[in-house]
Amino acid sequence: MNDEQFISVLQGEDELGAVVRAHLYIEYFTDQIVQIVVAKPDCLKPLNLDFNGKVNLLMALGVDPEIKEPLTVLAGLRNKFAHKPNYKLTKSETNNLYKALSKDDKILLQSSYSTAFRIAKPEMKNIPEFKDLSPKDSFIFLALAVRGIIVSTLNDIKSNRA
Repeated sequence: MNDEQFISVLQGEDELGAVVRAHLYIEYFTDQIVQIVVAKPDCLKPLNLDFNGKVNLLMALGVDPEIKEPLTVLAGLRNKFAHKPNYKLTKSETNNLYKALSKDDKILLQSSYSTAFRIAKPEMKNIPEFKDLSPKDSFIFLALAVRGIIVSTLNDIKSNRA
């Protein structure tokens, strides 16, 4: 799935669907990293690691620590939707996810935002500033950034192991 498809899928969801689906895709890539960095990944099954357990395992195995905070914040947001009926995204939640990004990832997000926004909403001529987006639209671009971080980490690990 490319960036355009990811954005499109999340846009087609309500807030609950967007958060849960984004987390689902990101956890898929996290699981792929675990499969690569753990010598015997099948031995982990009895541990029944949840997403945060997998993230902490990756940190213990030396994966770039800058991925931990955005993954942890995303997991917390997913849990709020999973355990609180009628939960709604807020600016505060999306701000927390933005703050979890590294300085470099924030710069990359800001620089690629207008291009991604044109893909997501081609009918809009005047692109609002990122800070002025609705919580859902802001979340979608932040989820795209977190997805990019985890995919980049996966690709780096694959190339280093080749």
